[in-house]
Amino acid sequence: MLEVDGDFHMEVRQYTDDLRRTRRLAGRDRIVVRCTAYELLHEPDDVARDLLALGVPGRVPDAAA
Repeated sequence: MLEVDGDFHMEVRQYTDDLRRTRRLAGRDRIVVRCTAYELLHEPDDVARDLLALGVPGRVPDAAA
């Protein structure tokens, strides 16, 4: 599962809620990977490579190959 954090995720209350939700979502057969909205918009190839390295099916976009 990919969790994308925007600016408001840096607020203490939101960050606490995010951590709690991550604990509840993670399990033996599921991991939660987090990235920022900035990374997804400006560095999508890096995010894709990291997800592939974790075993998520797909391919690296042509621009990153």
